[in-house]
Amino acid sequence: MFTDSQNKQIELLRQRSLITAILGLVLTIIGGLLIGFLGDVGLAKVFQPLTIAFMIVFGLSIGSLALMMLHHLCGGSWSFVILRITEAGSRTLPVFFGVAAVILLGAAWLTNFYPWTDATYLAENYTIKYKAPFLNLPVFTITFLACFSIWLFLSKFFTSGSRRLDTVEDESTVLWLIRLSGPGIILFVLTITIASTHWTMSLEPNWFSTIYAVWLIGGYALTIVAFCAIVLSYLKDAPGYEQLVSKKHFHHLGNFLLGFTIFWAYTSFSQFLIIWSGNIPDPISFYLRRSDGGLVFLTVFMIVFVWIVPMFLLLMRENKTNHITLRYIAYYVLVMRVVDIYWNIAPSFPDHHNRINLFTLLLTLTALAGLCGLWLWVFLGELKKQPLLPQHDPRKAGYFLHQDGEHHAKSSA
Repeated sequence: MFTDSQNKQIELLRQRSLITAILGLVLTIIGGLLIGFLGDVGLAKVFQPLTIAFMIVFGLSIGSLALMMLHHLCGGSWSFVILRITEAGSRTLPVFFGVAAVILLGAAWLTNFYPWTDATYLAENYTIKYKAPFLNLPVFTITFLACFSIWLFLSKFFTSGSRRLDTVEDESTVLWLIRLSGPGIILFVLTITIASTHWTMSLEPNWFSTIYAVWLIGGYALTIVAFCAIVLSYLKDAPGYEQLVSKKHFHHLGNFLLGFTIFWAYTSFSQFLIIWSGNIPDPISFYLRRSDGGLVFLTVFMIVFVWIVPMFLLLMRENKTNHITLRYIAYYVLVMRVVDIYWNIAPSFPDHHNRINLFTLLLTLTALAGLCGLWLWVFLGELKKQPLLPQHDPRKAGYFLHQDGEHHAKSSA
C-alpha cells in the first residue's frame, strides 16, 4: 500500500483533478453553446470537442482493459508490475459509460451531429440507404449498450479475480483468468471495431476503411503503454515495488512504445496507400478534406513528430532504460496522440474541411482538460484501494525467477 506521504500527495492530485474536470467541462459547454447558437450550428457545437476529447481519454480506460487481459494471457514480469495500474484504469469504465452515454447518445438523439440522422442529408446521398440497417438510431443505441456491457463484464471479472489473489493463493482463480483472457481479447477487438465504426467513422458516412479499427487499437496501445510508463516511473520506489521494478521493466515498456509507434505508422500509411491508389470518390474524400489549407501542415507535422521523432528517440536503448528519460518520451507520445485523434476526427465536421477551426480547437483543449481531470480523479481513487501488487498470485515467483535486481537489468539486451 502507499505510505501516508504518498496518500496525501494522491489526495491532493485528486482534488486538483476534480477542480480541473469541473472547470474544463463547464467552459466547454458554455463556449460550445455560445459559438453554436451564434454561428447557427446549434447544440452540435458542444458535442464536437467533447467527442474528440472523449475518444482520446477513452483510450486510457479501454486500453487498460486490453493490457490487463494481455497480462493474464501471456504473463511476464513487465506486465505484472503494471497490473494494478491497468486494473485501476479499467475500473474507470463505469464512470465513462455515463460520460459516453451523455456525449455519444446525446449527440445522436438530440442533434444532427451524425449526418446519417439528418433526413436532408440522406435524401442527397442515396448510397447511404445501403448502410441504413447499421446506421440508424436504434442500432446505434443497442450496439453502444452491448459494447459497454461486454467491457464492464470483462473489467469486473478480471479485477475481481485479481482482488481474490490478495487474500488467498488460488490456482483455480488464475486458471479462469487465463482461460477467459483469450476470448476476452477477441471480444475487445470485435467491440472496438463496431464502436469505432459507429462513434467516429460514421461521421463521414460515405467513407469507409477496413483498417480504421486497427489504427485506433494501435493508437490506444500507445496511449496506455505511455501512461503506464509514466505512472511506474513515479511509483517505482513505493512499498512493494522497490525490490521488483528494475531498468528491465522500463526497457520492455520502451520497446512496446517503439513497436506500437511503428505499427501506428504502418496502419496509417497502409490505409492512405490503399484508399489513395484506389482513387474512388467516396473513400478518397477522407484525405481530400485533410490535404489542403491548414490541415496539410498538420499532416506533415504528424509524419515528422508523431512517427519519426519518437521512433528515433526510442531506438536508443539508454532512453528506454532510464525511467526519467522514458517518462518524458511517454509524455510526448501522449501529446502526439491528441494530435492524431484531432486530425482524424475534427475534419469530419462540416465547418472543418481543410482547415483548423480555432474555436473548436480551443474547446477541444478545455474538454480534454475536463475529461482527463475526471478520469485521473477516478483512476487515483481506484489505484489506492489495493496493494500495488497481487499478494498471493502463484505466478509471481516464475515471473521474477531470473531477475537479479539492477545487475540483470543492465546485462540484459
